Amino acid sequence: ATGSGQPGADNVEVVSLATGAKIASDAYATPDTTVGDGSVTIALGSKSFTVNLASGNDSLSALVSAINQASDNPGVSASIITDTNGSRLVLQSQVTGGDNALTLSSASTADGSSFINTTSLQTAASAHIRVDGYDVYSDSNIVDSAISGVSLNLVKAQPGTSVSLTLAPNAQAATSAVQSFVTAYNKVVTTIAQLTAFDPTGQNNG
Repeated sequence: ATGSGQPGADNVEVVSLATGAKIASDAYATPDTTVGDGSVTIALGSKSFTVNLASGNDSLSALVSAINQASDNPGVSASIITDTNGSRLVLQSQVTGGDNALTLSSASTADGSSFINTTSLQTAASAHIRVDGYDVYSDSNIVDSAISGVSLNLVKAQPGTSVSLTLAPNAQAATSAVQSFVTAYNKVVTTIAQLTAFDPTGQNNG
């Protein structure tokens, strides 16, 4: 809460958390298997970037490196997962929200089909909360717009369960601040008294 927040109580229900999209390619024999040369375009919401695979440097691992090293990558991480069926390219969005869908398209081969096919592992979704029964949606799990002066950090979804959120003045903070001032002031007064002390004998002058 910030100083602009007003005292009160609200019931907050976290219906669902914001998630980022995740997609995976078909399985290849190994990470070094050739996937095909050409351009690969990755779109994240309204942003996209393209990497190019040259013949001889067009393996699955080369594609991962090209994606992760792309200077105009808007927030997509690439990795390889190897299971009993082979190795797959996995792309995961670092940006959450329903408007940030993740897609991959590769230049067509001679027969008109894409040389890299993908399936969805997780869809992009916005966070959904209810404040006193009113629906609020956010692309992020940090919700600043629902309650004036309050930032909500969503960590777990519990549909059907409301939590009472009370905003009240923090009297202890004011008390601590005043006490800190009093303590510091008294130390200054003591130090000044020591530095300006006068002894008629001249033995212990400040």
